[in-house]
Amino acid sequence: RTAEAPVPTKFSDYVRGIGPGIVVALSWLGTGDLINSSVSGANYGYALLWALAIATLARFFVVSALSKYQLCNSQGDQTILDGFERVWRGFPMLLGIFAVLLGFVYHAFLFLAAGTSLYYLFGQFGGDYGIFFFAIVVCAMVIFLATRSKEYRGLEIVAQIAMAFLVITFAYALISSGFDLLAFIRGLFLFEIPPQEGPFGALVIVISIIGAVGGSVANLMYPYFIRDKGWHGPRYRRLQVFDLLFGVVTLIVLNFMVWIVAAELLRGRGDTISAPEDLARMMELAIGPLGPTLMWIAIFFTVFDNISTQLYAFPRMMIEA
Repeated sequence: RTAEAPVPTKFSDYVRGIGPGIVVALSWLGTGDLINSSVSGANYGYALLWALAIATLARFFVVSALSKYQLCNSQGDQTILDGFERVWRGFPMLLGIFAVLLGFVYHAFLFLAAGTSLYYLFGQFGGDYGIFFFAIVVCAMVIFLATRSKEYRGLEIVAQIAMAFLVITFAYALISSGFDLLAFIRGLFLFEIPPQEGPFGALVIVISIIGAVGGSVANLMYPYFIRDKGWHGPRYRRLQVFDLLFGVVTLIVLNFMVWIVAAELLRGRGDTISAPEDLARMMELAIGPLGPTLMWIAIFFTVFDNISTQLYAFPRMMIEA
């Protein structure tokens, strides 16, 4: 059991207490989310922004409810899995098994994305085996972080660096590409389902956004982070809500910025977004020759945070189950 953290008494204490929300928000933001937002913006402009907002807010309420149970339940349960066991004894084991299986699936493409980002950052070193080589390098880095005595603090540092870099990079791209405020407001509040454009129908994109963002076994990671932060009991509920809300709002802003850049630069051009290389090309259109380098750095930090946090949480979920 981690020692309890100080309970905040003023706003500056709440700001200093922020941490788990950023870690989990970055773990939710993968290359799939970046591609999803880019595809949506390129094919439908601003029209489907409402789906992303609803899905992300739904995730906030789901994860907040999970955290509330851990902090405030009257049964003395330490985690939500204790509560799930009260519903059905076999459910925690089923959940733990799926967490590990999904971990292998996630990491299969996360290591590919991490290796690809370093491959392009280092001038395509290694030729045909370059991506594999850099994936091994990333694996060694993750193992090094996982064996540190203060592993959770290391995750916070990585997430804070990644979040700052992502915000700066995409804000720069947004300023360069322009922004249609009226179209943004319409897309956010009119709940339009436009006719199909491009290879994906609007309804398919809406379902994929809500499915990928709103519901995921990764939502169960956040309670582990707040426990390791030292938040135990109802006294930390307000701090937990503030922390999670900050992370979710930052996640929404990042997705919005990627979406808007794609809507402004790729809408009507016939360009497709299906891989990280396409994101790099989009950033080149936004900010010039420096764009791909910034995009690959952003992808690396995002994916490295994904790998590290899932490696930190999913096996613990299985052991507890």
